[in-house]
Amino acid sequence: MTCIKRWTVSHTKHMKQKRKICQDVVLELSGSGNENAQVTLYDDSDTLIDRRFVKKDEVVECGRMLTMETHLVDVGDLEADHGHVTKLDVSGRDKKLNEVAKYRDKRIKDILDSRLQRNIQLRY
Repeated sequence: MTCIKRWTVSHTKHMKQKRKICQDVVLELSGSGNENAQVTLYDDSDTLIDRRFVKKDEVVECGRMLTMETHLVDVGDLEADHGHVTKLDVSGRDKKLNEVAKYRDKRIKDILDSRLQRNIQLRY
């Protein structure tokens, strides 16, 4: 079971400058426990900006500051609870793929049958 939490955060890549330019992005904490927890930084269009593992003594919560390899992150408000990801239901997608495959197989069979019929007619 993987627990996922998301925060709205401000981040900057200007770590050493006195005047920093910040952007609002999303920080996602995924994993169970601190031993394999990972924080991921996404922009507005869900493009990956940065990712790293959480240290054992590190706490990710509202009001804290995180330092990533090339970004400084100020953790803001926690978004709505995303709950636990246990099992993804892809049965609808698989069903659709099976229907497409059946249609494709039937169509190929029809094409091959028509070619075979034409070849038989040409020989006689």
